[in-house]
Amino acid sequence: MNIQYDMTKGPIASQMFRFAFPLMLTYVLQTGYGAADMLIVSRFAGEEGVAAVSNGSTLAFLIASFCMGFGSGGAVLIGSCAACGDKAAQQGAVSALCGLAVLLSAAVTAVGLAFSEAAVSLLGVPSVIHAATLEYTRILCAGTVFVFGLHTVCAVLRALGNSVLPLLLVFFSVVLNIVLDLVFVGLLGRSTTGAAEATVLAQAGAFAVSLLLLKTGKLLPTFSFSNLKEFSIVILRTGLPVSAQTTVINVSFLIMTAMLNDYGTAVAAATGIGLKINTLAGMPCWGIGQAVTVMTSQNLAVGNTERVRNIVRTALKLNIAVTAAFVLPVQAAAEPIMSLFLTSASSAADIGVQYLRWCCSLNSLFYITMYVFDSFAIGTGHPVFAFFNAVIEALLVRLLLSFLLAETFGMGYAGWYAGQALAPLFPALCGVVFCLRGTWQKGPR
Repeated sequence: MNIQYDMTKGPIASQMFRFAFPLMLTYVLQTGYGAADMLIVSRFAGEEGVAAVSNGSTLAFLIASFCMGFGSGGAVLIGSCAACGDKAAQQGAVSALCGLAVLLSAAVTAVGLAFSEAAVSLLGVPSVIHAATLEYTRILCAGTVFVFGLHTVCAVLRALGNSVLPLLLVFFSVVLNIVLDLVFVGLLGRSTTGAAEATVLAQAGAFAVSLLLLKTGKLLPTFSFSNLKEFSIVILRTGLPVSAQTTVINVSFLIMTAMLNDYGTAVAAATGIGLKINTLAGMPCWGIGQAVTVMTSQNLAVGNTERVRNIVRTALKLNIAVTAAFVLPVQAAAEPIMSLFLTSASSAADIGVQYLRWCCSLNSLFYITMYVFDSFAIGTGHPVFAFFNAVIEALLVRLLLSFLLAETFGMGYAGWYAGQALAPLFPALCGVVFCLRGTWQKGPR
């Protein structure tokens, strides 16, 4: 496999947009998994079904984020080898990433199935939806191998500059998921269980198609087992901190979900829907962040540090423009959006609007800045910085601040929303300082 898109020269803005745009659409479509489940379940299982899917998908997203983080970390090494033209090292890196993905998927599946009941209990899920949430979670955990497989294939393709094929694979997966949702939930009446089954089958189908496309397009890597141990160590050194970063962030959301479940089913359902919409609005930021990581790793591999700085500046400008295009419509149509999932007579609809007012507004500027610099740090070979920045944002700021606002200042569930909105501010400032100090130019730690 050869590098398909060299980003060490040429106009930065057009290259970034060309690479990031398919990624933006990919992440938007990936969010469509949970959104489709919620929308269809809301039509056939009501508010309680939505709350069950909301809690279950939050746990499942924790696993998916670990998979995505690991793949992104491995892609840094692959992209660097490809930029230097070292085909032997590139093949070794791909082989190591695929082998590690198989081992980790087995381990994550075992842990997920073993502790799913404990996780659902810790979430404080209302008793009326406990059984449905647990079954939904277990089914998705059982499909972890397909999530790992698909994200690994996509990570390799992105590292080589191909962001279009991953988009097509995810598009196929989401369409298949929606069709299967309608069959299992609508026609067969399997409620949340059917929604989970549809998701797993859709992921399995996309993974199978990805292997078929790679084979027919002659894009399958030539596996090399020389220096496999060395490559595995390098990938783990980068991939595990990135996975830990995404895990910490999602654990904080799990804790928030548990705290908000105490306010009842209406708040649980509204928060779950609001989080899905907010995540959807943040997908462009994730796409541009992936572009920053790949472009940074390629350019730093050839010693072009000034171009790396320009990549960061361009990413900030592009991110503000694109994210605003998502956030502003959400603010303008918050009530109609919530009405798609919840009836106007339900108190959950008003609560969901409150969530969007707090968490999908000006606070996006903080998140944009934080994520661009975290992606930059990963691309420079400093994933530990991104990890600790995530710890600061997710645990020390979001949870502590939210708890103080909700409990000490008596804001209730709105305090948790406000804390989430303000959480990225301090880590964003840390990212700016990291970039300006310039220690990243000395190479990975």
